[in-house]
Amino acid sequence: MLKKKLFVTMFLILAIGLLAAPVSATVDYYDFYKVVKLTVGENLSYINDSPYYSDQAPFIDSGRTLVPLRFVAEALDAYVDWMPSTRTVLIETDSGTIIKVAIGNKTAYIDNNPVILDVPAVIKGGRTFVPLRFVGEAMGAGVEWEPASRTIRVINVDISDWEEYIEPITGSSVLFPGVDWESVCEGSSLIIESPEETEFELTYDNRDMATIMKLKKDLLTSEGWNLESETNTSFRMTKENIYINSNRYIYIFSVQKAGAGNIVYSVETNLEALDQDLAVVNKIISTLVIKS
Repeated sequence: MLKKKLFVTMFLILAIGLLAAPVSATVDYYDFYKVVKLTVGENLSYINDSPYYSDQAPFIDSGRTLVPLRFVAEALDAYVDWMPSTRTVLIETDSGTIIKVAIGNKTAYIDNNPVILDVPAVIKGGRTFVPLRFVGEAMGAGVEWEPASRTIRVINVDISDWEEYIEPITGSSVLFPGVDWESVCEGSSLIIESPEETEFELTYDNRDMATIMKLKKDLLTSEGWNLESETNTSFRMTKENIYINSNRYIYIFSVQKAGAGNIVYSVETNLEALDQDLAVVNKIISTLVIKS
């Protein structure tokens, strides 16, 4: 069975090597994930499979799905406040991100950075509704849409029990799962392995995104990887005859801005573990960016 590890190269956290050895245990899905399930037109929702009644249901307007912002945000452990003088919703996430959404305005703000909404936030039945896609961007959560049942799943990582590690040279910090995730520092590399043994590699790079993407894609192509899909900031590749438990082995490469440079990370995983492990690693990266 092909072994999958997790490599993270960080110029910013060169000296993190203090993580305790993990305790072997059965990993429950909800040990890490907060899952909010909503259905268009229905007031009954679920948080980690526990039923909750919302007085206003998600709805579709002009082809866009809108969800109740307060219900979703509080379900993901965010603090929500309403400023009546400006008709603005203020949200602070568990990782410290500040989100501002004004009623009737297509421009929202995430840590003072403007984000254009597909449609403006609206009030319905006394509740603020925002486009579904914005929830994922703003809360750092994954969003799944099942068109047949018109069901929405918002998946976020629960970091309430995570530990904070301080890089002693720069003082930068990163939140990290304290149980069942292995970590060891080797020189300038922080090597991390998830319970699913998924492999990641993270680095800081000051070159422009297009250059980084092209160099990595050319290298993988020369090694026999085939391009499956790509965007301006990421691509996904597969390799013939490589499977894990009958699932294709996938290589994902992604770039995102982080201060003056870019955070670059790659993922090697099987399809089965992809969504869960990516959600955790994306949360590690986002807390690192916020706290660095």
